[in-house]
Amino acid sequence: TVVFEDAYYAIKSAKDGGFTVYAIADPMSGSEKEVIASTADRYIQSYEELLWFWQQQIPQKKYAKADSP
Repeated sequence: TVVFEDAYYAIKSAKDGGFTVYAIADPMSGSEKEVIASTADRYIQSYEELLWFWQQQIPQKKYAKADSP
């Protein structure tokens, strides 16, 4: 299970609970950016960054083209 969160108290609670945590940048949490980034497993600027990361990490599956009868 992966938790996506932007608030430090929630990130800390999820980490204390044994979850993998991806912190999402949020202007409202700017003053806690350093502690958030150091507590979370990964700190991302946007969900687009997350999609890019997963596209790089997950091998692309190749499917054989089915022959038509």
